Amino acid sequence: MRWTGPPIVLWCALVASGCVVSDALVDRVLDADGDGHRTAAAGGDDCDDTRAGVSPDAPERCGNGLDDNCDGRVDDVGVDAITVYQDADGDGHGDRSTARDVCSIADFESTSSDDCLDADPEVFPDAPERCNGLDDDCDGTIDEGLPAPAWFRDADGDGFGQPDDPVHACVPPPNHVANDRDCDDRRRTVHPGADDPPYDGLDADCRGDDDFDGDGDGAAAAPWGADCDDTRPDIHPGAEEVPWNALDEDCDPTNDHDADRDGFEAWFTGGPDCADTDADVYPGAPDVPYDGRDADCADDDDHDADGDGLRGGPGFDEDCDDDDDRVGGPGVWYRDSDLDTWGDGAVTTTACDRPGGHWTHRSGDCDDAEARAHPGALETAHGCDGVDNDCDGATDEDEGVLWFLDFDGDGRGDPAILAPRACEPPAGRWADNAFDCDDDDPDVYVGAPLLCGGGDEDCDPSTPSEPLGCPTDTDPSVR
Repeated sequence: MRWTGPPIVLWCALVASGCVVSDALVDRVLDADGDGHRTAAAGGDDCDDTRAGVSPDAPERCGNGLDDNCDGRVDDVGVDAITVYQDADGDGHGDRSTARDVCSIADFESTSSDDCLDADPEVFPDAPERCNGLDDDCDGTIDEGLPAPAWFRDADGDGFGQPDDPVHACVPPPNHVANDRDCDDRRRTVHPGADDPPYDGLDADCRGDDDFDGDGDGAAAAPWGADCDDTRPDIHPGAEEVPWNALDEDCDPTNDHDADRDGFEAWFTGGPDCADTDADVYPGAPDVPYDGRDADCADDDDHDADGDGLRGGPGFDEDCDDDDDRVGGPGVWYRDSDLDTWGDGAVTTTACDRPGGHWTHRSGDCDDAEARAHPGALETAHGCDGVDNDCDGATDEDEGVLWFLDFDGDGRGDPAILAPRACEPPAGRWADNAFDCDDDDPDVYVGAPLLCGGGDEDCDPSTPSEPLGCPTDTDPSVR
């Protein structure tokens, strides 16, 4: 049978049975991995007798999860460990005095050991040098090549320095401050912002103002100055006077009812000034039209310069010439297409001057496409033209000719039978003349040729009744 259990158990069993065990067998049983160290179970110092690489003489290695040197710690510091340095300020550079070997880098550790101030993250090699009294770039030199600010001596310790003999340095020297606003560095109670009691001759707040100006309005109190109330900064010579408040803000005892000092009291106190806040507005002042102000207090229209009751100027078009009261407002113009100086009442525009094109001030044209038709035209001047010339609603009235009955149709009418005057003849036979003396015979009319054996064909009793050469009834050839 083959033994498959642990060697130490086999060894114990052999010893217990009285067997003689050789040294080689003992070493084989008690140092199973052959690393020269017996197992700890038999009183040896090998903490893992199954691994020849684990023994008190073995080097510790990182990252294998084993206690290689049997010191009771796993992966503590091995032969392949790395040296790290504490980086307390997290700037990537460590403090060389904090070196230690580790298997892995933890937070706030660095493999770099060149930080010269590990408490400041802005101090490390190649960092920009700042004017702060530190060696920011760790080159062994402090504040090199930088312009230093001025510091001023504060001898009285009030936080304000005197301006003489400034010291230039990146770090303030003792008893120095960054300002030079102290006007007396011997008195701790004298500095900008200090309480400054008036009238003591001391400029405690360093304002450089008059110590006799208790309210700080720039005017000294009486009798040293002209301030009539040195307890109120709104009352002093030159202050804006507020009318009707029983206060003399400008220390001018003149009439408080004339706020704009134009010499006229305000209207609401019985005075004539219509705008007591404007010194350019008073009775008799020059009044520029169209500026929105009644400068002369005349209570007239600022847009009626000529006083004709019509408003002109910018924004108003009632007056065609606001400098001349003889010129009124815009008139109505009527389209005059036929140029007869009369316009179409249905087509109008309003303007001061004649618009472009054909326009007239006269309306009433009944036909603006016909120059012969307009009010006042004579129907008789144009004859029977089919046009209502005088625009009275009737066409060709009192026009035309008298018509005479032409019964025989010879173109000459009977003067005894006539029709009313008209441009066209009535129905039937009518002629526009009365040249017929016998309207039953078409051969008889004024100017008709004479006929042999006839009568008075030409309606002229003074002429022969027959033409020359007619045969007579005694002429045998006629028979």
